[in-house]
Amino acid sequence: MPRTPSTSATLGRLLTVARSLPLTITAVATITAIGVVTGALTSEVTADRLSGSLGYGLPAFADGRWWTLLSGALLAVSPWGYLPVLVALAVLGGIAERRLGTRPALAAMVACHVGGIVGAAAFVALAEVVGWDRFARLADLTDAGPSAGFIGAATVATAAFTPKWRFRWRLGLVTYVIASVVLLGGLADLEHALAVLIGLALVPVLRRHQRGPRQEPTWPADPPAGRDEWEERTTAAALLRRHGSPSRLGWMTTWRGNEWFRLPHLPGYVAHRRHAGVALALGDPIGRSPRERAEILDAYAAHCCGAGLVPCVFAAGEETRLAAQRLGWKAIRVAEEAVIELPGLAFRGKAWQDVRTALNHAARQGISFRLCRLVDEPENIRVQVEAISAAWVAGKALPELGFTLGGMAEALDPSVRVGIAVDESGRVHGFTSWLPVHRAGDGAVSGWTLDVMRRGQQAFRGVMEFLVASACLAFGAEGAQTVSLSASPLARSGDAVCGRIDAWLDRLGAVLEPCYGFRSLHAFKSKFQPRYEPLHLLYPSTLALPRIAAALTAAYLPGVGLGELTRLARNGHLTANQVERHTSSLVAA
Repeated sequence: MPRTPSTSATLGRLLTVARSLPLTITAVATITAIGVVTGALTSEVTADRLSGSLGYGLPAFADGRWWTLLSGALLAVSPWGYLPVLVALAVLGGIAERRLGTRPALAAMVACHVGGIVGAAAFVALAEVVGWDRFARLADLTDAGPSAGFIGAATVATAAFTPKWRFRWRLGLVTYVIASVVLLGGLADLEHALAVLIGLALVPVLRRHQRGPRQEPTWPADPPAGRDEWEERTTAAALLRRHGSPSRLGWMTTWRGNEWFRLPHLPGYVAHRRHAGVALALGDPIGRSPRERAEILDAYAAHCCGAGLVPCVFAAGEETRLAAQRLGWKAIRVAEEAVIELPGLAFRGKAWQDVRTALNHAARQGISFRLCRLVDEPENIRVQVEAISAAWVAGKALPELGFTLGGMAEALDPSVRVGIAVDESGRVHGFTSWLPVHRAGDGAVSGWTLDVMRRGQQAFRGVMEFLVASACLAFGAEGAQTVSLSASPLARSGDAVCGRIDAWLDRLGAVLEPCYGFRSLHAFKSKFQPRYEPLHLLYPSTLALPRIAAALTAAYLPGVGLGELTRLARNGHLTANQVERHTSSLVAA
């Protein structure tokens, strides 16, 4: 009978899986063949005789028969023991080999097999010396089978799981071995327990040396600063200019401090930073189309898990939220982006009164607006701009934030535009910096995103309204379609709170308001009548949120420890109890 297309496809998939598991298939076949040839698979007497003479344990090691570590691994203690051993070897060994790769899985199996068996023998010998009868009775017994090796290797392989499944598998394995030791207390139970402990101890080694079974995507073993960071950033900027981004925050993905995950067959990347065991991606993936961006996100998530990192995406738009939803991820709204449509913008009507007042005030005082590249400005202008920025930073209770918030280094980028308010004497009253928005698809500059806002100490009231309004008019005259006033972290345009985590973010925003003024900034942006687009934190499991919170803190406040953060927060009118309470509430949520 000819094969149907579905039958052929199934056989093809089975062959593909089989080719990827040579170690597991060879081990199952070898143990089965030895059982058949020796008769141990069918005869209780033969199996007992072979496990007694070829099995491992304290009696064998006392006689100097260390080679039983190998011979015993190829047997089972009885005919009825072959079925569970072979099934468990096929399942757990297959998972380990699939997740780790053949050579790392073999190394993990050998380490856990030898360590578990020798460790159990040593433990039994110690129990015999101290008179612990519960385990001293095992001193005359031998065991056989490869179970310690593949159970330990499966424990190591959990490092490549998603956080949710990693927790479940480790909990299940640890519960199984503890229950077995407590309730049964056999020699094999001791071996399994020690193998699981050894597997957990090997996880950090895997994270340092193993990047998953597939190595094609670009995943630097060290941060780009250890390589040619300029080349990395140049490549990322070129891809952004060529293909654009669905996010108006796309230019932030080219900043220093990022790493860039790429696939060799797709032009695009995910910009991310590594903190606290988390790969913290910034904004939407860069790619040619929604389908390719989703593929890059999928590969990024898989390789994060392979590297033992928790993947997440911060400040993601709707397209990426939907792509992550298909991966089974969750989403929290963490900010709102204020977007102004430039065509037809005229600042007419009562709602624009504050903006018109600022424009008129500047005109009466002879203050003009200059849109430029800061690197091209005369030295006296650059010095004043840097002095204004330094004074602003010095006046804050907490350090200047990073990650999605730029500073002078980013403002000096030749691709960034800077708006300056300067009077007739040449004194700078304030400035803003604007990041280019490269349209998704063709990469053309279709708008600009506000980054840095600084006002001089002697500037007139309304200088920031003047700077933003003037920039909108200038960009509109150049043909830009939108201006983004960027996102206001921990601030919302409405009153709806969706859940416990959203409620925690609202409380945290209120606590940090005296230090950073997120909500005051949100109120300032509302003067320009923007529309608001939500930005999300995307993550695979709720269990990972405490670690993600630590990673976000490290990204926004690099080099600031908890003690220093508490001290700085107290100076900024927060109490240490508030910091501790609100941090603890996130863990509880």
